[in-house]
Amino acid sequence: MTATSVGRPGVPAQFVGAGATASAVAQLGARRLGVVVDGNVADRIPAALRMSAATICTVVRPVDRDDVAETAAAWRRECVDGVVVIGGGNAMDLAKLAAGCAGDERLLAYLDAQASSAGFVLVPAALWRPLPLVSVPTTFGTGAEVSSVACWESGAGMERAKSIATLPSTPTLSAAYEPRMLAAPGALIRASSAEAWSRIIGAYATPSTLSGADAEAEALGCRTARIAAALLPGTRSAGALRGDVLVDAALASAAGHAGWALRGRGLAPFPLWFVANELSMLTRSSKIEALAVLWPDWLRLVDTQAGGPWGQGARVRALLGQAGMTFRDAADLMASLVDTSRLRAVAAQSADVSVRTAERVMRRFGRGRPLSRSIISDEIACLVEDALAGPCDGAPR
Repeated sequence: MTATSVGRPGVPAQFVGAGATASAVAQLGARRLGVVVDGNVADRIPAALRMSAATICTVVRPVDRDDVAETAAAWRRECVDGVVVIGGGNAMDLAKLAAGCAGDERLLAYLDAQASSAGFVLVPAALWRPLPLVSVPTTFGTGAEVSSVACWESGAGMERAKSIATLPSTPTLSAAYEPRMLAAPGALIRASSAEAWSRIIGAYATPSTLSGADAEAEALGCRTARIAAALLPGTRSAGALRGDVLVDAALASAAGHAGWALRGRGLAPFPLWFVANELSMLTRSSKIEALAVLWPDWLRLVDTQAGGPWGQGARVRALLGQAGMTFRDAADLMASLVDTSRLRAVAAQSADVSVRTAERVMRRFGRGRPLSRSIISDEIACLVEDALAGPCDGAPR
């Protein structure tokens, strides 16, 4: 029997409510702070933090290799000893990668070398000595504020690609969840809830080697489904989008990474995520838009397989059933939460999107890196082509 690591990295402390950011920053105990902020919420930096920061980096686009190199160099030059990041996934990605590269200059060269041949990079512990970090999320869904994963882009034009780094541990010491920080447009909040919910459903389709992981995933799957449904247009809580609702949604999203729900399921428990990653790059859309397009056909695919590399339909059916849902309900909920019209319009004007998506997936993640060797290019192309043919009108019940 080959031993497999299923442990989770250390779980960050989580502060909730008004004043959470100040409490988390105080725990950091840094003397010279590097601040990373999403350009859309730059006005939310607390005045005291703005005045005390040694550097402030504003993120206005997806992170690329040069952003990481420049930010890490600035932090070394300014002797930064702690990082505070305020924003969504792009800001979190930059903060985590730059924190690692500032701590060990060899890491950037390693990422460059690995990303040139594969899209999935395992960072060795010997190169991981990151600066400590405090995360203040202004969106939710990915759990990036507590996860040990970070993404960056490289290349140009249609060859531009996103790489995913799995880190030995999260650099985040603590995360702060403040209602005023999580305020966002309703469409973004609904899409975020869809991302958190679908991540649990998709991963649960792959069995865990840990007996307790399924129970935690089942509870979290039901919780995220209730939150997502409550945020639908026309529901009572969706109109208010109260601060306590947003904080609860963000904590539920983070729990997927901070807990055991996703553990013991391998490096690619939800293969559709990798397909969505490449479809989103080709159509310059968000990953959740791409995943929402693919979602109904993934449900049909797993429902028709007794097992297989895409996931076990019986497990998905059972988890949905615990939340009082059918496959049809799951397809309808996703369609109500995420607008996919923009992606479909872009794809309709592009040639061979399904084939090119499949080629990118196989080149960057296929053949065991980390997608199962049983997943083949033609199958991916058919999945994407069927999904783009039109909105779902017949998800299995």
